[in-house]
Amino acid sequence: MSDHRLTKQELILELQRFRQQEETMLDQMHCFEVIERISRISLKSTTMEEFLAQVLDELLSLFNCDRAWLLYPCDPTAPFWSVPMERTSPEWPGAKAIGAEFPVTADALEVMNTCLGSTYPICFDEKSGRSLPKSLSEPLSVRSQLSLPPYPKSGQAWLLGIHHCAKNHVFSEGEIRIFSEIGQRISDALSSAIYFHDMTLSENRYRSLFEQMAQGVLYHDTHGRITSANPAAEHILDLSLEQMRETLSLTHPWQAIHEDGSNFSEETHPSHIALKTGQAVHNVVMGIFKKKKKTY
Repeated sequence: MSDHRLTKQELILELQRFRQQEETMLDQMHCFEVIERISRISLKSTTMEEFLAQVLDELLSLFNCDRAWLLYPCDPTAPFWSVPMERTSPEWPGAKAIGAEFPVTADALEVMNTCLGSTYPICFDEKSGRSLPKSLSEPLSVRSQLSLPPYPKSGQAWLLGIHHCAKNHVFSEGEIRIFSEIGQRISDALSSAIYFHDMTLSENRYRSLFEQMAQGVLYHDTHGRITSANPAAEHILDLSLEQMRETLSLTHPWQAIHEDGSNFSEETHPSHIALKTGQAVHNVVMGIFKKKKKTY
């Protein structure tokens, strides 16, 4: 009969493995909780500025750090850098005046390039063997720093960071992982905001061109209902957009006609062909019939 009892050394190793598994599970649960908190902030925030400010407040609490900040744009080729937003604990007031510009020195350039060259958080602490240049750490009272560039899908990179000022801090793997997840959420939010901003600008440019064109332009849906008209079209047809919407395009007093003045059938109407094929129809003659004004 074999003895399956564990030796003392085996029991110690088994307990160590169990403890590591438990710590890993707790780290993962904490990471999920943080992601959920950031997601709730994103959903409740009405502006990007409000979202970023609340995320920085969360960073102060989550990492028990002294300063959380965002640098934008993080451009090593620019002559200046600035901190548009930061949060600090009372005993460590803001490192830089919000919106002020500071020269990109050789030391600042080295730190920027180090951070931008990685897609994972960069630690400046005793464990990593990496430290901030004194020209940056002393004026800012920084003992340890963790930073990451949130990359939106378009536009320039940002730089997210936290500072421990009271004492040196060694960042754990769990802290680094959580910081990375937060950086990714910021990247996603910035990408969405930039996309919406670009789309708004594009729509405004199109709207301006549409309204200023000398040519009359009409839009209608697949059922022939007029959906939009520019001022030139309203002037040419002597009708307002509201009046145009009262009837279908095929029954309006303007029609696409053959050169001899005869009408197109519904199947051969240029608008129907364009909608059916998706191809533009050119050189269409338009006839406009206006009722004669009564004279007294």
